[in-house]
Amino acid sequence: EVSLYDASTGTTDTEDLEGSGFGFHGVGAMDVALSPTAHLEANVGYRYARTSDLTIGGVKATTADGDDATLDWSGLMSRAGLTFYFGAK
Repeated sequence: EVSLYDASTGTTDTEDLEGSGFGFHGVGAMDVALSPTAHLEANVGYRYARTSDLTIGGVKATTADGDDATLDWSGLMSRAGLTFYFGAK
């Protein structure tokens, strides 16, 4: 689902967004015990994901110059956080 805003009229239209494509991702993870109950976790990786054959509301999506529209979801992924284990000894 995608929302399209028209600044000239001040209206928003919501339509279904569909497409297909190939993708994969790789990630490395780290878990460091700070104490028996607290752990520091971190992940870093890369995702390759490109979507083509886009349709918005059942209509084929194109760019301003008439080419088929695509979406690229590729990029760096990262996460960091603390985990607390309650009841740990």
